[in-house]
Amino acid sequence: MIEQQVSSKLPAIEKRMLLIGRISECEARIHNGFRAGLNELNEITRGAKDDPEIRDFARSTLINTAEGYETYLQLARKSVGAMKPLEYLNHVMTQTSPGEAQPSDVAGVVQVIRKNQDLNSVAAATIAFRELTGEKIKMFDFAALDSWCKQHEPQCGGSK
Repeated sequence: MIEQQVSSKLPAIEKRMLLIGRISECEARIHNGFRAGLNELNEITRGAKDDPEIRDFARSTLINTAEGYETYLQLARKSVGAMKPLEYLNHVMTQTSPGEAQPSDVAGVVQVIRKNQDLNSVAAATIAFRELTGEKIKMFDFAALDSWCKQHEPQCGGSK
């Protein structure tokens, strides 16, 4: 009877262990600047409706990594001196996304946030977006960006 009870619980435990491993792997990929890790972490968070502990772990991982980007980029920006938001973003993109078009306005910054595959560029673009618009969106909060853009479509360039 004990064996049956333990056996019936094993699949759920194995699934949870796999998800914890995937979340940790996503965190490492995010720390290395890969947007794919962030996208997968968001998918895990959305898909964990039936497991609040996994959902909370995924959310806290996202919050912690976003705060890490925030802290790092704010310090890095101070270390290069007084640069305007777009200047600093273009400085970062020269290092992380060479050859990509560098933004010159809010619409260009929004495109970097939405499309660039390097999270260092996305994070720098988020900081530039805040300074250019006065909108205080959180790091990697793409839903907040989309909401703002719906209300300010001409500034965002109108396309997703």
